[in-house]
Amino acid sequence: MACHRVDFFPQAKATQKGLSGKVTAAMAGSLWITAVGSHLARAEAATVRPVPLVFSLAKVYSLKVRLESQPVGEDVWLPRRFEVLTDARILVKSIHKRNVALYSHFERVDPASPEP
Repeated sequence: MACHRVDFFPQAKATQKGLSGKVTAAMAGSLWITAVGSHLARAEAATVRPVPLVFSLAKVYSLKVRLESQPVGEDVWLPRRFEVLTDARILVKSIHKRNVALYSHFERVDPASPEP
């Protein structure tokens, strides 16, 4: 399947306030957008530098995010796999986490049908 690849790189400093602004300012990655329909087929992002949080009492050393999507109907794409790898520290405790969500067996629901 033909896709357009869009690469993004970290900013020198956060333009958004808050935790999400700090994290996104330190991330680089790529998005794959389908040439037909402009659907998000795949996305990968990772921090390129540690992100201090909460007055440096906590720090995210590494954050990697990956998304894979698939067509599930006419002009509809939904996630197939979503993965987040985290290496962080809160005070003196290190946290190493891997979260993976897999999705399958999508069924179309008729919006006119009554709820079960």
